[in-house]
Amino acid sequence: MRQPVLLRWQASPLFGWGIVGLNLFQWWASDPDVQPLLGSPIVRRHLPSVDPLRLNAIWPAALASNSFLEQLTAGSIDLQQRGVVVIDALGNGLIPPTPRLIGARTVGRCIFENTRIKITEQLAPYDSLLCASHWAADVLRSLSDKPVALIHEGIDPALFFPGPRSGLLDPSRFYVFSGGKIEFRKA
Repeated sequence: MRQPVLLRWQASPLFGWGIVGLNLFQWWASDPDVQPLLGSPIVRRHLPSVDPLRLNAIWPAALASNSFLEQLTAGSIDLQQRGVVVIDALGNGLIPPTPRLIGARTVGRCIFENTRIKITEQLAPYDSLLCASHWAADVLRSLSDKPVALIHEGIDPALFFPGPRSGLLDPSRFYVFSGGKIEFRKA
């Protein structure tokens, strides 16, 4: 039996959380041990830059996720009874999404940009916290007694891999790529 995991955000190729959701959903869609579910409907027209082969590969899982979301919204699913792991997206301020859902395990995935964080009862329902950088893990461990796990977001090896160089960049220089603004959470 596949472990159902509900990611409480959407899939999109247009912004950070969406890219993480899309990539996780894609990888888990072909994993025999994980049943990926998203907290927002997956709609083909909202994924304009996803190539047709990749979209067709995830589409059966997308339909199953959309059906699950409809049932959840209608109140006909008990997440704990079904053994669903819930992963909430916690951004700046670590404010959980609403409505509050409690799964068989409830995890907070924390992506924040600064240390102006007040840990309060909002983290009480979480069994553990996930983050994507050593900096964020250190901040969370200093503020909470919750278990903190570090999982780097990584790259899609189908898109990024060693290959011939284009020759456009000076080979004697060292280049650093930042997928957005430079900040502590991105090291």
